[in-house]
Parts: sequence; structure tokens; C-alpha cells
Amino acid sequence: MTREEATAFYRKHYRRVFNICLRIVGDSADAEEIMQDTLLKYIADGPAGLSEQQTEAWLARTAIRKSLDVLRARKRSNLFKEELRAEQEEPAGTEEVSVESLTPEAVAGAIKALGEPYNIVLGLVLIEGLDYEEVSACTGQKQTTIRSSYSRGLAKLRTMLSNKRI
Repeated sequence: MTREEATAFYRKHYRRVFNICLRIVGDSADAEEIMQDTLLKYIADGPAGLSEQQTEAWLARTAIRKSLDVLRARKRSNLFKEELRAEQEEPAGTEEVSVESLTPEAVAGAIKALGEPYNIVLGLVLIEGLDYEEVSACTGQKQTTIRSSYSRGLAKLRTMLSNKRI
């Protein structure tokens, strides 16, 4: 791939890959690093001869896997801190919130606050529009686990939003 082709490829795909990573890791610096690693991996030694749709799928799968790896590493390094912080935090008020008052940012923030694995599954299904089979292939979990995580996460999300604990 020439320099011009690589630049055009980067410009064409960087936003989508960055958004996928950002929704999973929740940190723009980490998301940018994962996005760059994913695009560089494809440019350097990605599979040749793929259609546009296959290329986009490859980039999405790779970005999701790399994002999950970052989350696992973060979880291992911060496990004690997160448990301590969760014990100290108290829920905010219990006021009812109307659906009309919810903003996309509030819903996205609530999804992010759910924690793993619910935020990943809900983000991939609701925001990215992937089906259970695709999420299963990306995460390496069984479809039944994905469906269970989705339904439990959705129930927690509804409770969170109805209690306005976001």
C-alpha cells in the first residue's frame, strides 16, 4: 500500500473505528491509541483481497478485541481501587425522571456506568447495531451469555434511568 493509499484508507475508516473503541473503553486517549493500532495493523499486514464490507468487519472485530484487551488490563490493575470506590459511593437521589428529559448523553453515561460486561454488550447492540451473533463472535462469549448480559444490563439501565442515578 502506498503512502497516499494508506492516508486515504486512514481518513476513510478512522472515525468509525475510533467511535467503536471510545464506546467500549470510555477514554479518548485509549480509544485513539487502539484505533491507530488497528488501522496500522491492517495497513501493515492486514488480509488482502477483502471487499469493503469485509474490511469494515475486520476493522470492527479487531478494534473490539483490542478494546476488550485494554479493559481487561485496566480491570486487573485497578480491581482493588474499583471495589473500594464502589463501596464508598452512595446512589444519588431517587427522583423519577421522564423519558422526554433523557438526553443521548445521559443514556450513554448510564450505559458506561453499568460496568463490565453490561456496558460492552449494550453498547455493541444498542449503539453499534450488532446482533447477538456478531457480539458473540467479537467477544468470544456464547450467544446465550450475550443475551443474558443484554437483558440484565437493559433491566439495570432502566432502573438507573428511572431512579436518575446517572
